[in-house]
Amino acid sequence: AALERGLPVLGICYGMQLMALVEGGTLFQHLPEDRPGSREHWGGVQHGVNVAPGTKLAEALRVERLDVISRHHQGVRGLGPRWSVSAVDDEGLIEGVERADHPFALGVQWHPELSPAGGVQGRLFRALAAAARDPARDGSARPAAVD
Repeated sequence: AALERGLPVLGICYGMQLMALVEGGTLFQHLPEDRPGSREHWGGVQHGVNVAPGTKLAEALRVERLDVISRHHQGVRGLGPRWSVSAVDDEGLIEGVERADHPFALGVQWHPELSPAGGVQGRLFRALAAAARDPARDGSARPAAVD
């Protein structure tokens, strides 16, 4: 309903998976078994993520790479047509998604709330708050680069 109304949405971990599923995406049910040879993502594993340039996620974070903390055993396998990949890990697992046609619909597979409060990942929450304050949510807004 929030996506349909154009409300700002930041999906974290299962929230990202849910946004993908609601609009036609699919999941790996259990990692790493469904992706043989890939790393474990459960239990607070730390790993790198590569952010795609030119995405809303890149604009919000203002970095091309960051270290994240993961606590998931499922992962997004594929996306519906309205979504695009905005970040992947070093093994190609989808770690960030977004909708270009939405004012602020971003999802991250990791847990930014477990990172230091003043760090790079805090920019995600500040961008969400800025999008929520924006009275002109008409689909053309970009995440605010705020500190």
